[in-house]
Amino acid sequence: MLAYKLAIHVGIPAAIIWLLGDALRPLFDDGVKRRGFWVALIVLSAAMFALLAVVSPSLKQIGALGLSPAAAVPWVLASWAWLSLEAGLCEEFLFRACLQSRLTAWLQSPAAAIVLTSILFGLAHWPGLYFRGGPDVDGWSTDPIQVAAFTIATLSPLSVSLGLLWSRSRSLLLVALVHGAIDALPGTAEFFRIWG
Repeated sequence: MLAYKLAIHVGIPAAIIWLLGDALRPLFDDGVKRRGFWVALIVLSAAMFALLAVVSPSLKQIGALGLSPAAAVPWVLASWAWLSLEAGLCEEFLFRACLQSRLTAWLQSPAAAIVLTSILFGLAHWPGLYFRGGPDVDGWSTDPIQVAAFTIATLSPLSVSLGLLWSRSRSLLLVALVHGAIDALPGTAEFFRIWG
């Protein structure tokens, strides 16, 4: 699955950009040496962990694994690392580095590009929720319009924050790691079931 996502979300868009004669290096900039990188990473990641600890059932799901808190921490960190690569790098390269950057240039408006990219980001998650979800999954419905509205309403605000972060930092590593922090707690139980 990771190879597929890397090919679709990173490889093909990067190849198109390269074939069109645009530079790829700025899109893959890690930004580690820029002022504020580490502060932004720590503060935003901690905020995302705190938010998801409150608004998602992830802590209950992790608790159901029967791990002690000390044993759960490495699994949360491993989930964060994995999801920073699988979801963070793949989705952020496609949506921020490619789409948002191009829309900013075309529309001559960073704000419009962030909003449009965020709506598309929410809609891109619609098929996964609609086709793989079920009655026990938050936001799932048999009504495809309701599911689309749910994905836009819940994911677009997070996408706006990632869009602002990309616009300000131009650091793919930073947005990928913060994206991973958003997904880490909700993904830990499944990560443990697969790898534990």
